[in-house]
Amino acid sequence: MGLMTRIADKTGALGSVVSAMGCAACFP
Repeated sequence: MGLMTRIADKTGALGSVVSAMGCAACFP
């Protein structure tokens, strides 16, 4: 359970960062 939570947390953080970078790239 803890491992899955950690993976989900890391994925969520990375996803938010990637989406933010993608947004910046889409709207220069």
